[in-house]
Amino acid sequence: MLKVFRIAMTVLGSAGLIAVLTLTYTIWRDSKVDSIAYGETKALLSTTTDQLKEAKAENTKLTDEIAELRRTADGLRQRLLTEETDNRYNKRLLDESLAKTKALDIQLEQMSRLVKADDPCSPIRLQIAEIEKILRRPSYDAYAPQGEQREHLATNLNEKYKTLNACFGANN
Repeated sequence: MLKVFRIAMTVLGSAGLIAVLTLTYTIWRDSKVDSIAYGETKALLSTTTDQLKEAKAENTKLTDEIAELRRTADGLRQRLLTEETDNRYNKRLLDESLAKTKALDIQLEQMSRLVKADDPCSPIRLQIAEIEKILRRPSYDAYAPQGEQREHLATNLNEKYKTLNACFGANN
């Protein structure tokens, strides 16, 4: 049996050896090609992974910037609405103040005409009315008297009242 096995091995050995060598070479070559392809795929995957990480970091950064810009825009929008509301309120107060001032000026004018007709002291009254009109101007009016000018007008008004009282005493 050993002889048969040796003969069979010799016959099959040569052909088997060639087949084994061919098969081994093919497996080695295929594994080398596969290894190269695997290395290229791994390198490509590593590069792509790095790019993906960078893109995610950039995306996070941009998302945070967008959120911050939205918060800033909301704050500015709220501030604008508040300023608009305040502006409307101030305008309404100004309009009311101007309307009251105009009504008082008309009333003063009417009373001045009535008093002027019967009153010998009417020129003094008119001067007093004019000074009072100037002193009634609101502080936000650009032509309103300020500081020393206002004090001077107040002093002048007191003197005019004294003159008016003297006029009343002389006419009674």
